[in-house]
Amino acid sequence: MPNKLNSLAFSGIALSVALSLSSSILPALATNEVSDSDCNYLVREVSDRQGHKMLTIKIVINASPQVVWQAIREAREDDPDVQYSKITQISETQRILEQKYVALPVVGSTTCVIKVEESSGRRVDYKLMQSDRLAEFDGSWVLTPIQEQRATVLEISNHIRLKFPLPQKIVDIFASKKLKTRAEFVKRQAEAAQLHIAANPS
Repeated sequence: MPNKLNSLAFSGIALSVALSLSSSILPALATNEVSDSDCNYLVREVSDRQGHKMLTIKIVINASPQVVWQAIREAREDDPDVQYSKITQISETQRILEQKYVALPVVGSTTCVIKVEESSGRRVDYKLMQSDRLAEFDGSWVLTPIQEQRATVLEISNHIRLKFPLPQKIVDIFASKKLKTRAEFVKRQAEAAQLHIAANPS
């Protein structure tokens, strides 16, 4: 199962660049309290340790990290953008994946070789090793439990640069639309699953 989780997790990461709409951060994160009004997309621009511009999006999901992770897997299983995904190398904490994406906005079709590392079942980091269309592509998915595991902050960070000239804002706009659709799906699925669990305790 860990192998499949890593493969599917990266599928969800694909081109998750988000348009920088706001520099604010969820106020609920500081107090560890969550309300329905806090469950919004807040995108900010930060720099990583290498100085790359990272676009980061956070969303609060009223479900446990385990339920959110399962919802992410389900979102990836029928991903229309991925023609195939296969593991070419594997170790205890690292996978090398080859994935082909089709009909992506701006990029079109591309084949990527990616290094994926998982930490503690709550974080996936990925970095591009080879691609015919992308020059740089790295980032992470991070699940942080809040409210004593009753809710989860899902944070997705991404840095991307194409091999062909195109204004970065155009890339960001197209990719942010897909990211929003995917994040909304994960939120709906996870919260519905959490309600089902609460109504049907084992």
